[in-house]
Amino acid sequence: MDYHAHRRETALKPSTALHECRADGAGPGGIVVGVQATDGVLLGADTRTSRDGVVESDAGRKLRSVHPSAAIGSTAEPGDVDSLVTRLRREVDRYEYHHSRRIRIPTLATVAGRECRAHLERDTTFVLGGVDETGSHVFRIGVDDGVIESDYAADGSGRQSASAILDRDYTDSLSLEDARDLVASAIERAVERDPRTGPAVDIAAIRETGVAVRRYESPDAVRS
Repeated sequence: MDYHAHRRETALKPSTALHECRADGAGPGGIVVGVQATDGVLLGADTRTSRDGVVESDAGRKLRSVHPSAAIGSTAEPGDVDSLVTRLRREVDRYEYHHSRRIRIPTLATVAGRECRAHLERDTTFVLGGVDETGSHVFRIGVDDGVIESDYAADGSGRQSASAILDRDYTDSLSLEDARDLVASAIERAVERDPRTGPAVDIAAIRETGVAVRRYESPDAVRS
């Protein structure tokens, strides 16, 4: 499978191919994008959920904070996402209590991969973005415990269209503001090409000091 990783790709654990969210109408669909920036990470997602070609809602939530400096996004079934987020927050609290320090994002990604393999049965992929003292990180995490770090990631039924923009325009010198424009353009392309991707957009701006999530009515509104 082609996950459109850019330049730096690090597999934390041996894996074959990561499972993708199904694009055949069996899941909620849509798009999730993660982009590393020089001063943080930007996650973006549409808010549309659909099933069997029928739109169920244009007010879904695909991004969730899992740590003061990390968030996760997925177009998977909401119940699967909620379950992972609950377990991940619990494991992070346990880790930080025992180690008396904030968890690093690569370790958080490894924990998330372990939780996916232990508890999720459906083909499910998550995009994790976070910032720690070592810098900005974007990880793709699959239910087979595959954990891959890359400069950017796109997942969901709109991933091919969005990835074409990311492949073309990503550079490792992007600021968070630059990344906002790039993510908006990637989601906009997915909206144009994929009926399961809706126009409203959630954006999570992640810095070491916190995660700020805001909803916009369209990709154009993200740029303004």
